[in-house]
Amino acid sequence: PTSAPLKTNLDSELFYEILVGDINAQSGNNATAFSHIMNAARRGNSPILYEKAVNLALQEHAGDSALEAAKSWAKAFPQSADANRYVFQILVGLNQIANIQEPLQRMLAGLPVPERATMINQLPRIFLRVSERTLLSKVVEQSLAPDIALQATGAAAWSAIGVLRSLASDPNGALEAAQRGAASNPSAPEPVVLAIGLMTSQGAAAEEIVRK
Repeated sequence: PTSAPLKTNLDSELFYEILVGDINAQSGNNATAFSHIMNAARRGNSPILYEKAVNLALQEHAGDSALEAAKSWAKAFPQSADANRYVFQILVGLNQIANIQEPLQRMLAGLPVPERATMINQLPRIFLRVSERTLLSKVVEQSLAPDIALQATGAAAWSAIGVLRSLASDPNGALEAAQRGAASNPSAPEPVVLAIGLMTSQGAAAEEIVRK
């Protein structure tokens, strides 16, 4: 007998939060809109509202608020590929490289293997603006440990690690990664591409990978 009024009150409060949030967003008051939409997302446990809150914060260039919303979304929906992708991308944008391991692993784990290999190949481009490159190469190597062990993704993982090692001024480490990638899947193109870029500094050892 008492549950129906409670549900009605909750729905009314949820509607109010969304309405006020939308009005503020339309007026350009994104910070206020974010607060109301976040309350609505938590109250309604809605991935759509969480994403809306993230985007409002990003429009306001409020990285910390965007991260808060994305983390809340990922906590409420741990298997959400979109939530985990947002957490990862926002952390990269905030240059919080030490914190990307778990979000990156969750993001990759949520992808089918062919898409995972494609995403791994894109990682060096995603990290181009990161300044802490030595730390980055170490964190990404730790993050890719599950994929290194798989034949379907091992070559891509080692090649991405190699590119990041090279960017961190570690050509010897990059060569080692190319060699490991080639060993994990001799027919994979990624280690060859990496080795071609290393031929000037690593000479015959890199050329051997290309010739195989």
